[in-house]
Amino acid sequence: ARVPAPFPLHSWTEHIPDPARADYMALPRMCALAEVLWSPVKRRDWADFERRMSRHYGRLSARSVNFRPPEPGGIEEETLYPGESTVVRLTNPVEGAEILYTLDGTDPGPASPRCLAPLAVGGAPLAELRARLRLRDGRLGPVRGGVFRRADFQPPASPGRLARGLTLSVFAPDWADPAGFFPPRLAGTSAVRGFTV
Repeated sequence: ARVPAPFPLHSWTEHIPDPARADYMALPRMCALAEVLWSPVKRRDWADFERRMSRHYGRLSARSVNFRPPEPGGIEEETLYPGESTVVRLTNPVEGAEILYTLDGTDPGPASPRCLAPLAVGGAPLAELRARLRLRDGRLGPVRGGVFRRADFQPPASPGRLARGLTLSVFAPDWADPAGFFPPRLAGTSAVRGFTV
């Protein structure tokens, strides 16, 4: 087997007060660095690495290592959805951990509900989902949050008079005035009679 040359994992400790915080800053970064150094480029697979790390987090937790838990997956920073609600499927990257969540924008704590199935988010024009992991040892991971906005899409427009070609409309929002940004002002229309793809 190819043995990689020594490679430093830098962690500047002048602002790290104790060994537990040093572990938190180094793990799982150290595991990712080992993956990159030991795995041939063609065999690197992020999904496979995440799957293997799920079990490795359990080993670190069993040894009381103060690693940084990952965040739950499935939450985007901002999501637009049509209708009254949308379904969010949170994913748990740590074997044996639980996902705690809130729908009111507050950080989830030990008494927050557990996510046991896909969540229906919505009902209001704006909803904020926040989630974090609770490890087997009770430690809480960092919070991941996302805003869900109901998008009231415009109904389809009537085509009106049909003609051969492609009609191009140019809209010009007022960038200086946020209130005038939407709907944008129609700046002009032209017809394209032919084009090559």
